[in-house]
Formats: sequence, structure tokens, C-alpha cells
Amino acid sequence: MRSTWAAILLVGVLAPAVHAEEPTPPDAGRDRFAPRYVTTRPEPLSPVREVPLSEFQFSFGADPLPAKVRIDETSATYRLETPPYDDSQLVTGGDTEASWNALMDAGDDPVLYATFREAAQDSPYPILPGLELFGQQSKVLNDGLVAAVELRLERAAGDGWPGKQAFLLALAGAVAARWAETEGEAREAHGDALVFVGTAYLLGGGPAGDLPRPELHARMTEQLGAFEQEPLRSKPIGFYTWTEELSRIFRRDRWLMSPFASDSKRDVATFVALADVLARAPELAGQLRWWIELQGGLTNPAHGHQAVDLVEREPSTLLFQHGTGDGLVRAVTELLELEPRTKLYLVPQATNREADLLESLDAMTFQEGDGMRALIDAVRRGDLSLAPAPDDGWYAHQQYALEILLRLDDGPEGDKLTPNAGYTQRLEMAFASMFAMNRETHVKVLRLPTIGAPPTLIIDVRPELSLEPLPSYYLRNARAYRFVRSQVLEGRFGDGWRELIPLAEGGAADAETLGEALEEMESWFYGLYLVASLDVGVVPEWLPAEIADPLGLVTDTRKRLAELSDPMASNEAVWTRDVRFMVPAGQTPAGGLVTWNVLGVSQVELSVSYEEHPDVTVPPGDYQHRLEFEDQKYTLLVPVFAELVFPPGTPPMTRDEFRALCDRHPRQGAIEGALRAAAAPPHPVAEEAPEAGCRCGLNAGTTRGAATALVAILLLGFSWSRRRVRGR
Repeated sequence: MRSTWAAILLVGVLAPAVHAEEPTPPDAGRDRFAPRYVTTRPEPLSPVREVPLSEFQFSFGADPLPAKVRIDETSATYRLETPPYDDSQLVTGGDTEASWNALMDAGDDPVLYATFREAAQDSPYPILPGLELFGQQSKVLNDGLVAAVELRLERAAGDGWPGKQAFLLALAGAVAARWAETEGEAREAHGDALVFVGTAYLLGGGPAGDLPRPELHARMTEQLGAFEQEPLRSKPIGFYTWTEELSRIFRRDRWLMSPFASDSKRDVATFVALADVLARAPELAGQLRWWIELQGGLTNPAHGHQAVDLVEREPSTLLFQHGTGDGLVRAVTELLELEPRTKLYLVPQATNREADLLESLDAMTFQEGDGMRALIDAVRRGDLSLAPAPDDGWYAHQQYALEILLRLDDGPEGDKLTPNAGYTQRLEMAFASMFAMNRETHVKVLRLPTIGAPPTLIIDVRPELSLEPLPSYYLRNARAYRFVRSQVLEGRFGDGWRELIPLAEGGAADAETLGEALEEMESWFYGLYLVASLDVGVVPEWLPAEIADPLGLVTDTRKRLAELSDPMASNEAVWTRDVRFMVPAGQTPAGGLVTWNVLGVSQVELSVSYEEHPDVTVPPGDYQHRLEFEDQKYTLLVPVFAELVFPPGTPPMTRDEFRALCDRHPRQGAIEGALRAAAAPPHPVAEEAPEAGCRCGLNAGTTRGAATALVAILLLGFSWSRRRVRGR
């Protein structure tokens, strides 16, 4: 029978394998893995490159050979290989203490770095800019963009938007006026609605003196205090910790997104009362719709039903005909065609595919921390499509860009690239870390000729990449930025949005405007698409309005990539940005907190070789030659993803809290131990010393056998579990 004790699952170590280097002949010329940087492209938009013949020449006399070798990548295909995960890192078994000791004694536990630059040091191979590096660039802009929009929505904007606090104050006044007009159960429902809106206004920093009906202020303060005792809902995380104003916005809007239960008489009555007020105040209803639609464009469409859905359904008649009892619940359920346990909102939460999937998993899957594994498997099988629907927002477009990492055959590069099991898992890890990031951002050996034999020129041909070759990922990201710029921001703010200033971590404003930053990032990803396509012989295609000057864009992008590939000299901020974070992903049925986390950055060796050789044309001359097709090695710098499960009541950590803990415990296993200790509940006062190895206090009357059982139960119930995303 399978043991009932929980298995401790480790995040696999994505560290490069250590290989013993073969002796290098003293006259071998150059390191076979050194970047060549002499390739020229006579037609920049063609997948054909030329290399001077002299690059392959070592001792043919004083005069170098002037001709060039022409390499046409059109017919080439490539195999991408990285070391696979080591299954021995999975520690299981009934003895949890032994499993824990095995975890902490792991000898190959890698050091994880806070920044890409730190991780790039001592790399044995040239640094190839990888997916996550570009994802981190996106993350910086994405955080700044949303922060700027959040702050902008606090003030008046186009279409009659007065600012969030001004809207709430006006709504509170309208609810109070309706409260004074009603009696009995209807009045109680409007009183609850006023308390709900007033609490939001207080959380947004508004003074209680601004609000009507002082006799209800105490209830508002009470609800505010209770809400702040729920850190999973109320504790600001991510960029919302940059400034106090952003923190207030986070707390207030999370309160406003509190659901009303469709099977609760009081919740439904409050929901109908809010709809009643909006029906009598068309201007407020229009402003609320504007806000909800903007939120849907920035993120995703609304989840559940909103109070504005009832505005045209005579909510006042509903309230007065059915009171606030079972009749009202049945009437609203029938009117809105509600499914059981459907949520009702004033300001809705946004739909997202991962939430739908995670909710479909059973409790055991959650306890094993297998949510990301299930998401990856569902996307790969085609059970879950990340393609955005017509009404989806920017978030869906961002996540769709990641789908190609799990379904390479869906893009043109699928015919050109063959990943091994290790590289397939590497793409899974990239998918996981950047999916979580969006939810809170990749040699030659020349032989000496035999003495006396005619000189033989060895022409070693190897793939030459400027960046990780996933062109569809870059194109989809470019189109995601184009979507948010042209269809969301311009549609809501007109030209005024362009002058917004993106924020950076620490609350500092960026030097460039949001319009400049968005256009630059959009152009950057279009350029990455062109270069990645040409690197692997894919003919790029784009819509007429997307790329005005492809030749100039390719030239500029290659120049910037060359600079970006030197992490020690590059001025790109992405090299020094701390990538570590924790973001809540869900809750277990028992109330435990499921989080997705990036623990730091590690190195991964990438080997690129030809499966089908390119067409190589060697110029004629008075020499013998031989073609040798070699592999090319690169180092990818990859964030390490982990899914963790914490005990009920554990609050999520802010970036600063999480990073401080990681700084104190730089090795992966030590981070796990520290997180486990941080999540443990307070120890009770022990009347006698606990047994050796026990991690909790025990009463004097506790027997040795009971203590052992209690330790096992606590290790089962209070320890987190996590699994590195592994190929199966």
C-alpha cells in the first residue's frame, strides 16, 4: 500500500552538466566554441550568410584566400539539446525526516543568482540571449505600464470618467439617497450596499468625513479591519508595493472585487441594491461600465456577473416584490441564468484560463504542487488553448505568446527545430517562469594537415544564432503590445495616454513616456522576430501595417543583440534586475496557499546542431577541402520556477520579503528549507523538551509514540510541497 505520508518534492536543478574538456592541440587555432562575429549577410533579409575563406585557413602561405563560403540556411533543420532533469532529485518515501535530510544534503545544490548578469559570470560558452531575458525586459515595461494606468485612473479621464475615488464617493451618495427613500428589508439591503462602497472609499485613502450616513461609519471601519486581517486578499504585492498610493489602490480594488455569493440571501440583496442605485443613476452606471471594459482590455473579460448586468432588469421591482429572502435568490438566479455558486460583483475579477484549469484539479493534485504541470500538459495536448478570443484582453495575448514554447509544431520553426528531451523541458521551465511572471518576465576544431600531403581545408559549418530561435514567440509578443496600444489605450484615453510615465520598481518614474516605451518594445519584438526567423532559415511574414522598414529594423536589432550578448559590458537594465518573486496562484480546498515562484537564475547549456545540413557552396581553388558540420554551444540563463503550497493562513510574501529570504539562503535547497520554516505556524510553549528531530513543542503528557505521529502529521499538514516542472 502506498505510504500515506506526503512526499517531499524537489524543484529539479537546471544546472549545466560538467564535461571534461578534451585536450586541445597546441596548434588548433581558436576555441571551437568562440563566437565568430565575421559572418556577413549580402542580403540582410535573406537566410544566406557568407564567411571569408580565410577564416578556415591556418597555414597556406602568406596570402590569405580572398573568396567567401556561402551558407544558405533555407533547407537546414536544427536539433536543440540541453541536459535533461535528473530524476534522482525526486525524493520520495514514507520517512519524511529522512527525505528532508536527503534534500538538505544534496551535494549538487546549485547557487541561484538574483540577476542575469551575476548568473552570466564564469560561463563556459558564449551567452545566447534567451526567452526569459526578453521576457524580463517585457516585465519591466508591463509593470510600469499598468502602474501608470492605475495612477491615471485616480484622476478624471476621457468619456466622463471622474477618477476612482470620485466615482466611489458619488456612488456612496447615490446609495445613501436611495437608503433614505426605502423601508424595511429594502432599506437594510441599501445600508449593506452603502457600507460596502464606503469601506472601499476608506481603503482608497478617503476620509470618513466625506461619506454620508455617519451612523454606518463604524460598520465600514469594522469591515475594513476584517478585510486587512486577510492578507491573501489585502496585502499588496508586486509593483503595488512601490508607492503608498499604489498599495492603497491594490487594497481598495481588491475589496471592490469581493464576490457576492449567489446562494446567500444577504449577498444577493446587497448586489440587487447596488444594481437598483445604478439603474437610477445612468451616469454612474456608464462610468462603471467604462472602468470594467478598460479592465477587460488590459487584462481579460469579466468573470461572473456584475451589478450593471441587472440595470436593465428593473432591480427595484425585484427587491420590492421578493424582499431579501429565498424568493429574491431564485428570481436573480433565473433572470441571470446563474450556475450553482456563480459569483456576483460590483467590480468583477478577470477571467483567465489557468484559474479555470486549476479549479478543475482535485485536492490531491493541489497538495502535490502540480498545478503548473497540469497546465503545461493540457496546453501541450491541445486540451487547453491559449489563443485569445475576440473579447479577450492583453493578458490573454501575452499568455498566448508563450503557448508556442509547448507547441513548436504550430509555428514555422517547427519544421526547422528538433528539441531533445532536455530542451523540451527547458522550454517548459521558460513557459512556467514567464507565465508566472506575466501573472505578477538563450567552435570549431581545425586539424593540422598530414606532413607531405596536399593541404586540406576543413570547412566547419555550424549554426549561428543571435538569440533563442523561437520567432513565433517574438511575433506574438509584438502583436500583444500592438493590441494594448491601438485597441485598449488609444480607445480609452485618446492621444492623452501617450504622455503617461511608466513607473519603475521603487516608485521612480521612467525617463520616457508610455507612448515611447510601448512603441520601442513593440518594434524590438518585431525585430527579434525577423532576426530569429532569418537565423534558422524561416522567411518572415508580417501584415502590411506592422513593419515599415524591415531592413533597417533587422540591422538595428542585430546591433543591439550583439551588445546585449555581452552581459558585463551591456547597459541594458535587464541584466541587473532582480527576477525573484512570489505570486499567489490559488488555494487548496483546506485553505492552503498555492504560490508560483521564481527562486533565482541558473545556467543551462544549449547545444545547437544541424539535422538536415544547409546548402554550402565552396569557391573553387587550388586546394582540397572537407566539410564538417559542427554543433554550437551556448549558455542560457534561466529563472528557476517552483510551485509551493503553504499552510492555511499563510500570507503571500512581497518581492522585498521574498528576495531578502533568498539572499540569506542562496542555494536552492536552503531556500526550500527557509520557506518551509517561514510558513510553519508559531510553536506552542513546551512543558518539556521535544524529542530529537522534532520540529514542534510537545506537552509533558505526550508519549513518544504520539509525538512521532504528531510530527508526521505536522510534516504532512504544514510542510509545503513543490515540484520543478519536469518532462514525463
